[in-house]
Amino acid sequence: MNIKQLLLAIGIFFNIFHHVCLAQGILSGTVVEQKYVSLVVQNIPVNSSVDTFVIKRMEFGRYLIPYSNNQKFIKNCDPDKAAIIFKGTLKPDSMGYLTYNDQQVKQKYSYVYWLQNKHGKILGNPVCLKLRDPKVWMSQQSIEKTMDSLVAKYPKWAQKTTFGKTVNNLPINGLVVGNLKNALLLVGYTHAGESGAELHLATIAQLLKNNKKYFRKAGIIVIPVLNIDSRNLLINGQPDYVRTNANGVDLNRNFPANWEKPDNSYGIKTDDPNSTTYRGPFPASEPETQTLMSVMETYKPTVFFDYHWMGTITGCNLLSYLDDTVMKLELELYGKLFHDGFFFRPKKLNHHFASKTAQNQVPPSDMPLQWQKYLHF
Repeated sequence: MNIKQLLLAIGIFFNIFHHVCLAQGILSGTVVEQKYVSLVVQNIPVNSSVDTFVIKRMEFGRYLIPYSNNQKFIKNCDPDKAAIIFKGTLKPDSMGYLTYNDQQVKQKYSYVYWLQNKHGKILGNPVCLKLRDPKVWMSQQSIEKTMDSLVAKYPKWAQKTTFGKTVNNLPINGLVVGNLKNALLLVGYTHAGESGAELHLATIAQLLKNNKKYFRKAGIIVIPVLNIDSRNLLINGQPDYVRTNANGVDLNRNFPANWEKPDNSYGIKTDDPNSTTYRGPFPASEPETQTLMSVMETYKPTVFFDYHWMGTITGCNLLSYLDDTVMKLELELYGKLFHDGFFFRPKKLNHHFASKTAQNQVPPSDMPLQWQKYLHF
């Protein structure tokens, strides 16, 4: 083989390698500052920036992305019906990735993206992202700034404390306010897609502004977000409900109490590592669990509230933006449910609440299943 033949063979090899890699291209994306979508093309050779790419997008309203089976729903979407939002070459960013920023997106909407090569072939799997209202879903950065602001404004009453670390080594920060000898502990986002910080910090701000006298006799310990790692996924556009921490463990079932007894809540086994209620490999295996146990031991609170989904301002599939009037109505109905549950439990009422997984016998007043017509999943 002479030099010319060798160079030709090498050229053919790299051409084949280039197109094989191109066919395996992976599209990923994230929501940046809850304002726009940044898409990244990975697993593509550096010189492929000269190739023509097509990015397609399909927009869905808040109710059209279903609560469950999201991936199945997305895969069944027809890219031929999607709008072309980009066609051309992509320039590598500072890290060498081919990137595209989609600025033409709106809060409260979900978007499905596809990547095509110049021959019309879909590369990799579609990507779905959801933009959440930052006034309802505060970013971790915003939460930290709010706590810092409260401490700066009320230094006599409030201090910011690092209670522990997450799986990804992020600090679990919170506030201690008032007389901690008689303290109330508030914990948010044990399950990443549920509730906490937005309620906690607004409450603390109001109490410090209008009712500081209460803090002479009592105190509040606040952990706005326990499951920070997974909640960040939601802030960055993950459309699905996220429950577990970064290790795939349900923190609410990782505590030592009754850990040895497998549960079957929601029809899901807690001893199954692949389930969303997985209890973990052993009691208190997770750093977030250990953090909360340490807080309990250190401060010995008189009362402990762990915030979860029902009837709250947030919740992954509840209120996603402030002008969601339909969902606000549904939350009012949830509120009636819990009002009756607390105050009329001894009475035998006729109505009941049918959830997706079971029938809850706590009855909502004047609400015989009428809430169901407001669900659009």
